[in-house]
Amino acid sequence: MDSYVARKILPRWQIRNPSTKKVEPVVEENKSNFKIIFLPAAVTIALICMGTYWQLGIKYPMLSPRLSGEDGAPKKIDVKKTEPQPFAKPDNTKENVKEAVTETNQDMPAPFKKSDVIRTMPDGAKIEQGKGKPGQTKESWPCFRGAGRDATSSSSVELSRVWSADGPPVVWELELGQGYAGAAVRDGRVYIFDYDEKGKRDAIRCISSDNAEEIWRYSYPVEIKRNHGISRSVVALDGPLLIAISPKCQVTCLNAETGAFQWRMDLVEQFGTTVPNWYAGQCPLVENGRLILAPGGPDVLLMAVDCASGNIIWKTPNPHGSKMSHSSVVPMTYKGKQTYVYSGSKGVVGVSATDGSIIWETDQFKWHTIAPSPISVSEDRVLFTAGYGSDSKLAKLVESEGKVKVEIIKTMKPKEFGVEQHSPILYKGNIYAVLPKPRQELVCMDTDLKEIWASGSQNKFGIGPWMIAGGMIFVMDDEGTLTAVEATTKGFNQIARAKVLPGPDSWGPLVLVDGKLFVRDLNMMKCLDVSKKK
Repeated sequence: MDSYVARKILPRWQIRNPSTKKVEPVVEENKSNFKIIFLPAAVTIALICMGTYWQLGIKYPMLSPRLSGEDGAPKKIDVKKTEPQPFAKPDNTKENVKEAVTETNQDMPAPFKKSDVIRTMPDGAKIEQGKGKPGQTKESWPCFRGAGRDATSSSSVELSRVWSADGPPVVWELELGQGYAGAAVRDGRVYIFDYDEKGKRDAIRCISSDNAEEIWRYSYPVEIKRNHGISRSVVALDGPLLIAISPKCQVTCLNAETGAFQWRMDLVEQFGTTVPNWYAGQCPLVENGRLILAPGGPDVLLMAVDCASGNIIWKTPNPHGSKMSHSSVVPMTYKGKQTYVYSGSKGVVGVSATDGSIIWETDQFKWHTIAPSPISVSEDRVLFTAGYGSDSKLAKLVESEGKVKVEIIKTMKPKEFGVEQHSPILYKGNIYAVLPKPRQELVCMDTDLKEIWASGSQNKFGIGPWMIAGGMIFVMDDEGTLTAVEATTKGFNQIARAKVLPGPDSWGPLVLVDGKLFVRDLNMMKCLDVSKKK
């Protein structure tokens, strides 16, 4: 009976002593059983959960804000905390660089200082010289969407309107780390922001436009997991300099000819930037020797940086806490004055190019994911668009009593108009774009967003890129099929079509110089000869 009571009635940690007839706790033996049975089981379950998460996370990890110093990203140089100092002309000596950068923490960004720039290379950074030589191309495509920032080529080279079944001739092809960063081209050199997955390094590469042989490579260690690709941003060229934004928001300035390091910034550590989902897609805007950035930090929404020195010229405050999106800053002229326009997470803002002061702003267009840049359709009208279920809005800027107000004059539902990744093109008074799911058609619309024609359900292009050159629209679908279409309001008129990339995700921005078309998918870039043969 005693053993029966012990088994069926009393808790497992108590038992009746046969000699005393008393219920007594069992301590040591059951502790041992607990350790033998429960702890190994708990550890096993935990390891299984961790392993499952890791395996899933390699392909599509949930991205959280990067904490500087915890992921192998370049670190700010070690410094002692100092009081904010008045603006001073920076000195390139190591001691003065240390004094120029104040210590930061997550809650309180570093005070704004003119010398908020790091003049030392990251730990482990290196410049490697290759055997490549500059190619024969003379034309340039110096930045995202080209010199006019409108994805339209002004090349004088006549383009072919007839392709073979295999498509235009392939000049070269180059395997890359996973990503979608397009090319910038100048003086026979092609510049690409890449990621070396094996070496776990960001890599800014300069290759020959003739054969893709590497001329130089600047790289530094940083661990990044795949998240629908890694690299996205196109570098910008300004005179002798190259400016790049990395997936984790490191800004780097190099000598474009040699790859020599000039200066850098860490937007996360210095300005409180939150790395967007799928990593940074913002492309640097360089104009008149100035770099225009949108850090989207607690205290700074936009800022202008002197390209030569890295010194901050002005910054725009961020009272609404708008965070960095995938959209890029674009220049626009409003009533004869140069402005910069940016779509952040909390709305759209237009600021003065002179001092960064806010000229107009609106929260009537905001979305969780914005990749396209705003498009100026006239001096006082701006198109805001995005994908992933977002509406698109046509806005008018109205000046009243010294203030500029934003009036929404038309709203389009996603099935009517929208753009997932790339920006619409304004060409000869009409708008060309690829719509998001479910339509995914190429459309031509007037500047009042009235549809003129669509490619139809038999001609879908996913969320691939498009550009205009030689009176043709070059448009790529997700799987690497390139189509040339007449750039006209008379209807969808296909000129040529061929599969030119293996895919998937053929989303890299298209680039054209001297009749050479640069295309890329998730893993590869190709140079195609689309010039007309004499």
